[in-house]
Amino acid sequence: MSIDAHPPRVDNPLVHQEYPQLEAEVTEFHERLGLDSVVDLKTLIKGARVAKDRWAHATPGLTPAELETIRKEEEDSLSLLQNRGLLVTIMATACAAITQGWQQSTINGSSLLGWQNEFSLGSDSDHDLLLVGLINAAPWLSGSLIGTWLSDPLQDKFGRRPALFIAAVFCVAVVIGSICP
Repeated sequence: MSIDAHPPRVDNPLVHQEYPQLEAEVTEFHERLGLDSVVDLKTLIKGARVAKDRWAHATPGLTPAELETIRKEEEDSLSLLQNRGLLVTIMATACAAITQGWQQSTINGSSLLGWQNEFSLGSDSDHDLLLVGLINAAPWLSGSLIGTWLSDPLQDKFGRRPALFIAAVFCVAVVIGSICP
């Protein structure tokens, strides 16, 4: 085999199985692992049928709505399936994560420039090391402590996407606020 040769493509192992055999194997798998509390057996069987022949529009056991969803997925690109609100939320969250990373890098970088000496925290004592570590981790700690307590009420009141958007706006606002004198 030459270096330029591509590895053999692995075919879908479910394609050649008949539906009764596929359903029996899925049922045995479901029972053997005790997945009752994780996924319904009927749902798992539907998933295996779709995995067997993803674009088959006559897959047994699927509702017309499920078949329509598969048809749309085949025809449309991912960006067309998502609504504008979700895309805005993803972009705002990504920008917030980037700016938060910049802020964290700035704080950690400035600690190397000697702010600890200004506050007499330059020794290798456990107290000084702990205090410097807490100051460096302050953005993460405050964000996680406040965010943990606010995330559930925000999601209950506004839904998942608006809650993510609100969190992203706060992340960006805090970073912008930290650079203002």
